[in-house]
Amino acid sequence: MCSLDPLTSCRTPADCEAVNRCHERLDRLWEAHPAVPPRERARFETALVEIVGNVVRHARPGPGQRLEVAVELSVDASFLEARVHEFGAVHADIPHLRAADAANPAAEAESGRGLAMVRSLVETLAYSPTEGGNIWTLRRRHA
Repeated sequence: MCSLDPLTSCRTPADCEAVNRCHERLDRLWEAHPAVPPRERARFETALVEIVGNVVRHARPGPGQRLEVAVELSVDASFLEARVHEFGAVHADIPHLRAADAANPAAEAESGRGLAMVRSLVETLAYSPTEGGNIWTLRRRHA
C-alpha cells in the first residue's frame, strides 16, 4: 500500500515489495513523460532500483522504529530526480560514497559495487542523514 501522490511518490514498508512498487511508479512516470528517451529511462531506473534495494537490504531501524521507504520522483525539461527517504533508519557512515572509494571498490570488497554503478549512471548521488531517517538524492540529465 502506498501513500502520497500515486503518480510520482510512494511510501511503503522497506520490504521486498518496495522495489516492485518503485518500478510501478516509474512505469506511471514514463507514461506521463513519454519524451524522456528510453536509454535515459533505463539508466535512471537502474540507479534508483539499486538504491531502493540497498535500503531494503542494508538500512537498520532505530530503537523502536519501523523502517519505511518513500520514493519521490520528478521530471523537468532537463533532469530526472528521485529522492529516496529511509524513515526510521539509523544514520550510517557509507564510505563507498566518498569520491575516492566510489569509483573503484577494492577487488576483495564484498559490497560497494552497487553504489559505484549508481554513481556512474547519475550526475548526482547524495546521502543526507536527517532527523527520523536518511535521504538519498539521484539526478540524471535526460535532455
